[in-house]
Amino acid sequence: MKAKIKKDKAKQKLKVKDEVEKEFAEGQAILKKKEVVRANSALLQELYYIYFKILTEQPNSKFLADVLEGVLTHAHLINIDLTHALIAHLDTAHHFHRSIWQKNRNNHTLESRLRLVFTAESLLNGPLSVYNMDDLKTTTAFYQVLRDINDSGCFINSEHFRMLAITFEETLLRRRQLNQEVCASLLREMARLLPKKQIPKLYLLELIRAIISVLIYLIQKYSRLSRMLE
Repeated sequence: MKAKIKKDKAKQKLKVKDEVEKEFAEGQAILKKKEVVRANSALLQELYYIYFKILTEQPNSKFLADVLEGVLTHAHLINIDLTHALIAHLDTAHHFHRSIWQKNRNNHTLESRLRLVFTAESLLNGPLSVYNMDDLKTTTAFYQVLRDINDSGCFINSEHFRMLAITFEETLLRRRQLNQEVCASLLREMARLLPKKQIPKLYLLELIRAIISVLIYLIQKYSRLSRMLE
């Protein structure tokens, strides 16, 4: 009888020990998960510190394209304060590249301008759309790019036309609400690009398709558009 009691007590102690070890393990797992979250948060903060540093202090960096790709990849993880700062820094970087391009008409600088505008538009139409942020500066920057190209008569290569096509699509075709004055201005400048002989056929067709799609949509939606495009 005494042996049985001792055996039951031993089993009970073992059970309690197992439960304690299990709870301890679960607690350790929770702590590790919190540590991972903290580490990821710290890493993201450092990452965006580097991104902002390049956009604000070294916008002409050879790593700009990598920074913009990283911004698009991780934008859904940042808070609203950082999103406003991010869009502002992209706009500042574009102004910097525009001032350089106006002096030297450099193809690399033009490509950087297009990448900056495309990144901003992709953010506003994608992960940052939940914040309903104003896109006037971004669409104005795209208009400036188009106007500068048309007014200067500079040569633009295949990569520029590719960027123009996808940026135009991102700016107008993927936007949930379109401002008719802005759309009409962008359409006029895009139409001015069409006579350029160096446009590759592939991108020429893309530009025409995008222009027609936006034009049909706007004519159906706004009765005043036909007068604005005259």
